[in-house]
Amino acid sequence: MYNIKFSEVTGRLREVLNTKSDDDIAKSLEITPQAFFSFKKQNEIPSELLVRFCLLHQISIDWLVKGEQEKTSDYVNIPIYNPKIFTDERVNEPEHTAEFIAFKSEWLKSEFSANKANLYLFYIEDDSMEPTLKNGDVVIVDKKDNVLDRDGLYLLRVAGASFIKRIQRLPGSSIRMLCDNSAYQTIEVKTDQIVSGEILIIGRIVWSGRKL
Repeated sequence: MYNIKFSEVTGRLREVLNTKSDDDIAKSLEITPQAFFSFKKQNEIPSELLVRFCLLHQISIDWLVKGEQEKTSDYVNIPIYNPKIFTDERVNEPEHTAEFIAFKSEWLKSEFSANKANLYLFYIEDDSMEPTLKNGDVVIVDKKDNVLDRDGLYLLRVAGASFIKRIQRLPGSSIRMLCDNSAYQTIEVKTDQIVSGEILIIGRIVWSGRKL
């Protein structure tokens, strides 16, 4: 668990960005200047934002948060998906710590064309996608691949719950959300529910692994 000191962390952010502007820091963290001011006033900053910054700029999280080790690293930390980062809750309830798993930078580069800052980990917590994905498996989600222009496995968020389903596009304005486990029923929804935000497409599943 990191003890995140706002002034020290923002000082290192300014060093990486070569700026003295708070607005520049806010933009690099993908938050509004108002949100940054709120974090500054509370003297705290969500670690999810820092992990994403490190992925984007190839900076060591240990260096950014604690000033330890080298500024760059052969490993990058992929954060574990936290639903709060996709809502305004992160402004009101900043998280002080983020769980992540370190991956070899070269392996990520060879496996994925996506920007590593767009990748998140998600742990499977049910058996609805067995045998493809089992309870306890971990997957990598590309959050920028969140437009249903092809069929595949996607991380969805509906009514506050997050889960993975196999998406099949249908002619017209409908899609099927399929479970690989035949014990679960197929759900058919209208694309309007995605447009309205009732169903949120977090991203496409690009890799899976499991503990042996």
